[in-house]
Order: sequence, then structure tokens, then C-alpha cells
Amino acid sequence: MNASYIIRFGHPYKIRWDLLVIGLAIYNTALVPVEVSFNPDVFTSNYFFYADRVIDCFFCIDIAINFRYAYIHKRTGEEI
Repeated sequence: MNASYIIRFGHPYKIRWDLLVIGLAIYNTALVPVEVSFNPDVFTSNYFFYADRVIDCFFCIDIAINFRYAYIHKRTGEEI
């Protein structure tokens, strides 16, 4: 069976993608509470609206990509 569509566990692109998603999550955890709590005028600009939509798209893509990741079996140590 050909598993060319599976992303291997330690692949450099997987690591870069995960770091990007972590960075976007940190961005969200810092700015979303400020936006909800204080509602500053700067967050009403089109820049933040579109930036939030792009970040949401990245998270949706990440969900789809996670179905293609290989993982390491705990007992055997085999990549599945």
C-alpha cells in the first residue's frame, strides 16, 4: 500500500507547520481577550478582521492536515 500522502512524524515541514500554528495560537490567546474585554478602536479596522479570518483558515487547514500525520505507537515505537 502506498502511503505517500501520509506526513511522517519528524518531517521538517511538519515541524515548521506546527511552529506556525503554535505562533498563531499564541497570537489568539494574547489578542482575543483584549479585543473582547476592552473593544479598542484599533481592532475595528479591516486589517484585524481579515487577519482573524486568515488565522481561522489556518486552524481549519491544520485540522485537515492532522488527519494525515503519522504517529509513534507507544508500546512498539513503530511509526504508524
